[in-house]
Amino acid sequence: IDSRIGTNVIRAIIRTLNSKVARRRSRPYVVTDGGSFMQRQTAENLEKYLLGKLRTLRADEDLFPLWRLHALTFGTGCMRVFSTKEDGVQLEVIPPTEIFVDDSEARYGTPRRIYFVRTASKSKLRHDYPGKKNAEIIDAIAAHAPDTRFRISAAWDSPSNSDLCTVIEAIQLPSGKDSKD
Repeated sequence: IDSRIGTNVIRAIIRTLNSKVARRRSRPYVVTDGGSFMQRQTAENLEKYLLGKLRTLRADEDLFPLWRLHALTFGTGCMRVFSTKEDGVQLEVIPPTEIFVDDSEARYGTPRRIYFVRTASKSKLRHDYPGKKNAEIIDAIAAHAPDTRFRISAAWDSPSNSDLCTVIEAIQLPSGKDSKD
């Protein structure tokens, strides 16, 4: 038997691509198309702010390597930008296998809802959503397999006695400019 058969070719390709892509640090650019002097100056200042924020978040060391791995492995790398009261603007790498969109809703363009299916600790949920009623709901969550549409994301999760449970987070765009939904 040839020893080359045991080589993981896909892993070798991904490592090679990663080393080529990672040679240069990722950097945000803000471009104005025919903007005035003030707009170009604002764009430069925004670039400086974004670079400083990425350094503060240690994006080059912590986030971008994982994002590149997802992009090279799955063909898509997903990063979510969000804001919290305590920490301000944050970045989060999300595996593409945890993101779902209803096919019928996306058929004609931009879907209004996007779903994130993930595993979360019940103790973390209790901390994030305090209150007696929320604690009762969280305690009642059974550690069971998610809905069949979301089973792919938890295919490698085996049943356990830990306090982990499947959580589905949905983000919905408003139905119109002035709507309150």
